[in-house]
Amino acid sequence: MPYRIDLPPHARKVLDGMDERTFRRIDREILRLKEDPRHAGAVKLERNLFRVRSGDGRVIYAVFDQARLVQIARIARRSEKTYRRLP
Repeated sequence: MPYRIDLPPHARKVLDGMDERTFRRIDREILRLKEDPRHAGAVKLERNLFRVRSGDGRVIYAVFDQARLVQIARIARRSEKTYRRLP
C-alpha cells in the first residue's frame, strides 16, 4: 500500500518556481517516495525526518508509518541554507 504525500502550499510554490528540468526531477523523486520513503538515496536527519537529493534540489520530509503519510517539510535548491528553521 503506497504512502500518501502531503505537499503544503509553501513547498508547492517553491516547486512551481523551479525551472522545468529541476521540477521534473524533484517531482519524480516525490512520486518515488510514495512507494518507498526510505529508499537507498534517502538520508536520515533525525527521528522521522529524511532528505533526498535530486539534481540541484533537495526534498526534506517526515515519514509517519502509522498513517502511511509522507509530509514534505521543505523543497530547496542545494545552494540554499536548507536545514535552518525546519518546520
